[in-house]
Amino acid sequence: MSEDNFQIIEKNIEGNKLTVEVEVEAPIVKKAYRKVYRSLLGYVDVPGFRKGKAPMDVIANKIGVDRFNEEVVAELLPKYYYKAVESEERRPVSPVEYKDTVIEKGTPFKFKAIVDVAPVIELGDYNSLEVEEVPSEEITDEDMDKQFEQLKKRFAKMSEPEEGSKIEEGHMIHLRYSGKIDGHEYKSLTNVTALMAGDDSQIIPGFSANLIGMDKGEEKNFNLKVADDYDIDYLAGKEIDFTVKIFAFQNAELPEIDDELAAKVGPFKTVDELKGKIREELEKQKTKSQEDKFFQNIRKQLAEIVECELSTDHLDEAVDIRMEEIQGRLKSNNVTMEDHLRETGQSEEEFRKTIVEAETFDMKVDYALDKIAIAEGIEVSDKEVDYQIAMMAYQYKKELADIKHMLDSTGSTILRKFDIYRQKAFNMLQERYRMKAGLKVEETKED
Repeated sequence: MSEDNFQIIEKNIEGNKLTVEVEVEAPIVKKAYRKVYRSLLGYVDVPGFRKGKAPMDVIANKIGVDRFNEEVVAELLPKYYYKAVESEERRPVSPVEYKDTVIEKGTPFKFKAIVDVAPVIELGDYNSLEVEEVPSEEITDEDMDKQFEQLKKRFAKMSEPEEGSKIEEGHMIHLRYSGKIDGHEYKSLTNVTALMAGDDSQIIPGFSANLIGMDKGEEKNFNLKVADDYDIDYLAGKEIDFTVKIFAFQNAELPEIDDELAAKVGPFKTVDELKGKIREELEKQKTKSQEDKFFQNIRKQLAEIVECELSTDHLDEAVDIRMEEIQGRLKSNNVTMEDHLRETGQSEEEFRKTIVEAETFDMKVDYALDKIAIAEGIEVSDKEVDYQIAMMAYQYKKELADIKHMLDSTGSTILRKFDIYRQKAFNMLQERYRMKAGLKVEETKED
């Protein structure tokens, strides 16, 4: 196979590992040497030569021939690795290992690349997915009332209670609380916060009632039985031993829902304008919820029509990475994995099993989208890849050149390209099935 001045000398797939040996023709290698040479001329000073006038061999000797050759390899290696594997139906799914690189001015450049690839995949009919209708959610009076209750608390007028007063319903309370179950303190039940007496929306239903009659500086212990049908599974039916300390409390005079409150909230002249804006935001939230359910439905259908044997090594590596990410997030919130497992009522084995299932699901969906992208002839431009890499640099607050170097050093730029292929394939599917799911279909504008 010869294309674009390179050729694949040998290609072999054993299991889910691809080995490809590539040779890049000498004229291309010569151009790479010239490019590296020109890039070094600007900042390498050589005694006896004017800046920018030293010959290539002199520059190479000045910085070291090995380093010069490394720069040439860095110029050639990722580019021709990507060219060699991009047309593979079993696409790379991991960073690459490079071996046996041979670089010498005036001769072809040779290298061997070893990379994990997707398994052999059998994909069912993606044009006949059983996508269920996702009903739209209406904005109710209760939804609106909840929003206004939050606004009223936000703009409540605070005042100090009369001397000798105790906490009563309607007071805004500043407190610290912690909760234990079976003698173990739960991080999710520990906080310093402010809440309104009589409002159980922040913590467990029934919590607030135990604060009535307490005084500033007072500390109290009480037990609270959680309802069996509570929507947080690991707390449902449990008995919690709470410890609370009251720092302060104030009278909270809630405002009326009127034009005056609307003006305080934002650029609204009337309360009707404010209500209209709240309704608009709620509609956006409910539309997003509907869209999310629709997207997950498509992903579920895709995972079900994929037949493949996943690489155990690749799956284990993905699970380990996911576990490390979760542990990192927990640590940032001062929660250990042991605390998390205890609070969710899982063993480490059970928790890892849920991660294995999630990663298996995600891999199957990705492989399905790979096949669909190929079948539909979807294309991704270099400009689109460059944009995604630029977004990565912005997100991680890194120099663009550093991000590109990091990706190319592991052959990972092509993995980002495959991500775009998958997203485009998914976008195509969701547009195809929107009407079937009962979602709004954007009208195509004619030129």
